[in-house]
Amino acid sequence: MKRVRLGIRGWMLGFSLGIAVARLPLWGPEPVPNVAREVPNSPAVSAAQTGARKEPVEPTKESPDPSKQVQGIRIVSGTFGDHDAGRGYEIDVEYPQIAEPSSPFVERFNRLVKARVFRTIDSLRGQSRSDLRRRNDTPDITDELNISYTAPLATPKLVSVRLDSYAYSWPAAHGGNTAESITFDLEAGRPVRLANLFLPKSAYLEGISRYCVDELNRRGLGNGRGGFLGYREDGASPKPENYTTWNVTHGGLLIQFAEYQVGPHSAGRPEVLVPFDVLKEYIDPKGPLALSVVD
Repeated sequence: MKRVRLGIRGWMLGFSLGIAVARLPLWGPEPVPNVAREVPNSPAVSAAQTGARKEPVEPTKESPDPSKQVQGIRIVSGTFGDHDAGRGYEIDVEYPQIAEPSSPFVERFNRLVKARVFRTIDSLRGQSRSDLRRRNDTPDITDELNISYTAPLATPKLVSVRLDSYAYSWPAAHGGNTAESITFDLEAGRPVRLANLFLPKSAYLEGISRYCVDELNRRGLGNGRGGFLGYREDGASPKPENYTTWNVTHGGLLIQFAEYQVGPHSAGRPEVLVPFDVLKEYIDPKGPLALSVVD
């Protein structure tokens, strides 16, 4: 999967981001989506890096080659940039939108993604306004908030994207990385929870966990004395809170673990692709996964 990092600079540390974001209004300024990209029947599409912009930029007009639009879905990048030296922050963001919305449900997806992004921006701005006094003591230190995205799946029935964020806030020793995934049923017009993909009361979490534990152990992730389980035995256990960042791809279910969840900071955010064959006994034949991706 091709990934592109770009910027939103701001406020957060890993722990404090989620808390502050939850207190903020959902809506921010209305940036205009920028450069359009095709999303054919491919496993992943990523945003391209753009420079910071003070004002929204008009979208690039394109006449796509119909042969490249296998699924009939195009992802465009909404961009936003705000560099405020007075308040000591820099924001750069790129987020996914479906081009030329053809239904209210597609528009609902676009609004949902934009709301998630701009509530994070609002949290940074609010923090900066309340922390102006420290700028006199540390005028050369700039807070950062960077957000990029990947789109592992985009079909007329189901779209699955991930927002990847990096944040640094003074006086932390280093920044932190977080991720938020959004999978949306374009036919039903609502976000999809992991449980919606599988049969009720099935042991799907056990199946996902078993595969992830085996794969992480195979990689030797951990403290070097017992592999993965030697460092964080509980980080990939079959608990819903361990599997909140996931995406549907054409090849399987992509799981991403948070920093420190299954290994030290140096391990980053490990990813495991769980093949559909491993999960076939749990998949709901009437659910969005079976109806849109799995044959």
